[in-house]
Amino acid sequence: MPIVDRAQEVQGSIFLLESKSSDHRKIPSDHIGQLSDPQDMEEKTEDSFDQFDVSQMSWSLMSLSQKSVHEMYSILIGNGKYQSALDFANRYGLQKDEVFKSQWLQSPKGIKDINMYLTKIKDLSFVLSECGEKIGPTEDDMKALLLHGIGVSNQFRFSEEENYDSHIWDFRIARLQLLQFRDRLETYLGINMGRYYIVLIFFTF
Repeated sequence: MPIVDRAQEVQGSIFLLESKSSDHRKIPSDHIGQLSDPQDMEEKTEDSFDQFDVSQMSWSLMSLSQKSVHEMYSILIGNGKYQSALDFANRYGLQKDEVFKSQWLQSPKGIKDINMYLTKIKDLSFVLSECGEKIGPTEDDMKALLLHGIGVSNQFRFSEEENYDSHIWDFRIARLQLLQFRDRLETYLGINMGRYYIVLIFFTF
């Protein structure tokens, strides 16, 4: 069947073929009554397909659509077929960040999700943004999210050999924000859990 072989060699193309045969083989009605066992029916059906003459078949190309590798990759991610998207990325040497980003955005954003998705994303701007803007479902999740962002930003600490690259400064600003958020969270939790006390001092004259 050369037409099918050629179709497989055209990457990114989707073929819809319609098959027709001039020889429709059916099980005679008098034989059906003799088949008391479903297994016999299955064997008879398989025999009829084995006797099918492929040379009598004709193929018609009903439709043809062509997608680029990146378009197919986006379609897989958009449809939530993440494992297929990862396999597709491995096959064509694509960046996997988009798969992990989509999985992260669809997740509850707990500790498990941080370890499974966020830690695998190489886009540091995206990671730091998510750590500073998203809210975890629990106190521990929120702490883990902030700590992950701070850990990622450790490489952008101030040093004696200053780097005035504006891109580096964007990461440093994000780091300062994460540190502030962590301190605010600790203060908030401390007040509500009784770790901190407010002392009121009254002055009399």
